[in-house]
Amino acid sequence: NRGNKGYSYTLKLHDENGEILDTGIESELSVVCDISAHEGLSLYYIEEPHSRSSSEEVRQKVRYTAVDNAITFKAVAGVTYYATVEYDVMLVSSSLVGISVNKLTANPGDRISVSVSVPLGIELDGLYYIDSTGEKHYLESRYFSMPESDIYICAEAHYIRYTVKFVSEGKIISMAEYKYGEMPKIPDAPKKAADSVYSYEFVGWSSEVGNVTSDVTYTAVFSEKLLPETPKNDQGLSPKVEKLLILGYSGLTI
Repeated sequence: NRGNKGYSYTLKLHDENGEILDTGIESELSVVCDISAHEGLSLYYIEEPHSRSSSEEVRQKVRYTAVDNAITFKAVAGVTYYATVEYDVMLVSSSLVGISVNKLTANPGDRISVSVSVPLGIELDGLYYIDSTGEKHYLESRYFSMPESDIYICAEAHYIRYTVKFVSEGKIISMAEYKYGEMPKIPDAPKKAADSVYSYEFVGWSSEVGNVTSDVTYTAVFSEKLLPETPKNDQGLSPKVEKLLILGYSGLTI
């Protein structure tokens, strides 16, 4: 039988009257299977649960030899054997993301579920598998049907780059891109020129500079200090201006 899940064979030993042979009798059984290749063929029987409390069936693989389109194996009467075509699902390791699947061997048509672990600061670009011909098949979802070949599942991802700016008086004095978790380089303390009333002193940035987690702008913060007033006489003139006036009246020049 070859359906959506590939090839499936059920083998039983019977006597000439159609009755199942007694258990314990061994025989060499040669089975001819209409299969073009044997690389993915898996032969097994299902072992009954060891206790009544356990309902879990266990598959026991059976060794066989294959020549052309025939397989030969040692069969035990009263045991049902199954032959299916199974292929390997292999994961290509990535330093950026983690990949896992629901099964590492599968029959053609089986549903393969892919899970991806994406750390902070990493962006997943896509998932794909490579079949035995080397062709890439990009996945539109995290599920796909197993093809009739071994496959390699791969992920494409990249580091997210975050922009960090340091600004003083509306001007960018430093700008760079960093990966998630990196510590930005802090520029030298900026300066702000005094005006007619205040002098200014740099006291820090608008927020504490820390490891990068997103785009961020740090703005320089300055403290103000009132400039000292120039002393004046009773007429409101500074000593220098008063001296100039006196010298001018005396006909002297400076």
